[in-house]
Amino acid sequence: MAYVTQAEVQALLPPETFLQALDANQNGVVDSGLFTSVEASVAAEIDGLLAPAVDATAFTSTPAAVKAAALVLCCEALHRRLGSKSESNPWIERAKTWRERLEKIGRGELALLADTRFTGGGIDAVDGDWDSDDQDGC
Repeated sequence: MAYVTQAEVQALLPPETFLQALDANQNGVVDSGLFTSVEASVAAEIDGLLAPAVDATAFTSTPAAVKAAALVLCCEALHRRLGSKSESNPWIERAKTWRERLEKIGRGELALLADTRFTGGGIDAVDGDWDSDDQDGC
């Protein structure tokens, strides 16, 4: 199951980064099917991390946490395709955090349907006691 679309990932990356990561033959055009392959690898990794406790094939829609993780992991994977070393990949720490969270979900230590929110620097878990005091100046 595809958890994210090409357009969703493109919205998070500079256009030149997206193109360079997916233009293997360097003709200035994203190679056909390459994004689908990257996304499928990310989906397989997520499914594997969730598998012990969650049957991802039973999803009727993508849970918010899975979509958030897939977006981060796709961006990290695209930077790896550029040859980025771990320390220079701007998505590496967020990806590590999501992998750890997905592993905990897979072990049954966290619920899959925990709330998430986008905070600009990444996608973070929100505790269950969110109220108007937590709106960060909204």
